[in-house]
Amino acid sequence: MSFGLDGLLHSFFFCGGSSTGSPNDPVSLRHYLLSERNIGSRLDGKVILAEAANQLYRDSSYKDLITYEEDIAKISRVILLIAESAGSLAELGAFSSSAQIKKKLSVLMQQKYYAAESFVRFGPIERLQQEDEKRVAFFPWRVNGNGRVIKSSVKSHVPEIVKFINERISEVPETFQFGVELNKDSRDFAVVLWLAGVAQAISAERISEYAKTLGYQISRSRVLDCFYCMKLAGWMDQCPYSGSTYLIKKSKADIVDRFAFKEGSSLKDAGRWLALTQAAIKHETGLSTPLLRTVMEMRNE
Repeated sequence: MSFGLDGLLHSFFFCGGSSTGSPNDPVSLRHYLLSERNIGSRLDGKVILAEAANQLYRDSSYKDLITYEEDIAKISRVILLIAESAGSLAELGAFSSSAQIKKKLSVLMQQKYYAAESFVRFGPIERLQQEDEKRVAFFPWRVNGNGRVIKSSVKSHVPEIVKFINERISEVPETFQFGVELNKDSRDFAVVLWLAGVAQAISAERISEYAKTLGYQISRSRVLDCFYCMKLAGWMDQCPYSGSTYLIKKSKADIVDRFAFKEGSSLKDAGRWLALTQAAIKHETGLSTPLLRTVMEMRNE
């Protein structure tokens, strides 16, 4: 099975200093880039903020924040960290020690620390550079005595920062093969997203049941954890209707490029198979026409 991601919003996880406060008085480079320079509109992907992730984390069954962020990393094209505060340096240490997160991690750092004799510079930053020098970018922004970003020191470098981020996003492949061992970390998400798209509206319990029928084991709690990550990315949403809550895929595009029921064969009429499957699921689960109309309206928002 081959999954194509070009029909989905590209997303990247943006971490760093605080992003709250007045846009005219940026408390961090991340705050300045997001609030005053509005770089989100120039990036080839949806910005996922750590603050938003923390809100959804409380609704999930994850036992710790690092495991949750590892899962976010699996569906993010890039994790961008601006090393600019005590909290972001702690994140750098945690991210660098996680194989899942580190392989997608890119870092922005002040140019003045390029040759600084510090554990951060010649520890996690050096290791990341040795793996791929392009994943660390140094820029000469400065902060004043109150820790505020001096806007004039970074304003002219914003286009290069945007270019750096977009280049990292573009390096991630658009598709992945389900059965390839290298892609095993993404399988849970692919199954949940695919079944939600096929069914149009479905409960977490049903996804677990249908996956088991297909020979893939995934628990209800794991389905929901995957859902919360993909909701953050803008790929899925909840549709509360009547006395139930359904999971839906936001994009109308089919994420599966190719699939077959037997190895080495191909499904000649995928459109007909999808229509028959949707009709069978609708009949089995009692999905009403008003519900499906509501789902379509949510997708169009």
